[in-house]
Amino acid sequence: MRIDDLDIAIFNLLQNNRHLTSTTMAKKIFKPKNAQELTTYNSKIYYRLSRWVEFDVLKKKRRHGKEYYFINPIRILYGSSRVLFKSFDKKQKNVSLSFNKTFILIEKDKYFIIAFQPV
Repeated sequence: MRIDDLDIAIFNLLQNNRHLTSTTMAKKIFKPKNAQELTTYNSKIYYRLSRWVEFDVLKKKRRHGKEYYFINPIRILYGSSRVLFKSFDKKQKNVSLSFNKTFILIEKDKYFIIAFQPV
């Protein structure tokens, strides 16, 4: 499962705003200039959302004829993180990286860490 900047933008939006439609996300992420651009961007967002729903990372609810998406809290953890790289060579220093935003995707007994936006 490949994750790119668009997926991260979607997760960010859904983390900060629960229950959004694909059209609302397209408007917030791409800021389209006209209806044709909105349709193009909405299709891209809808494709990504459908993929994440299929993997059970996102959930959707249908209300008033619209589909609203939200993060599945059982599959995604979100918060800040710090990664420490320990040196096995005593001459080298340890390196610590901090990230403001980190997603942890839980897949059965495995954890996939998606870290972005360093401090």
